[in-house]
Amino acid sequence: MPKRLGSRLRAHLQETFRHGRENLRRFAMREAADLLRINLSPFRHHASNPEGFPEGALEGGNRRCFTAAEMVEAQKVLRAPGRMKPEGYPHR
Repeated sequence: MPKRLGSRLRAHLQETFRHGRENLRRFAMREAADLLRINLSPFRHHASNPEGFPEGALEGGNRRCFTAAEMVEAQKVLRAPGRMKPEGYPHR
């Protein structure tokens, strides 16, 4: 009984959650700047002068969006040369 139940639960999870893996949505520039805790203007400046800064993706209407992985890379670029103050780092 437990094996049959376990196999049915796995089948249900795979069917419901596309093989158990969901993707996060992309975040708009303003949302990314808010999550990184920096102002939008400096974030736009860094995004337009890519020196190791992730590009993001252009979506409808020339809106630049960033994935969570790209925001982590942006945070690393901002931290490395000391562009962000330590108290500005997100705590999570």
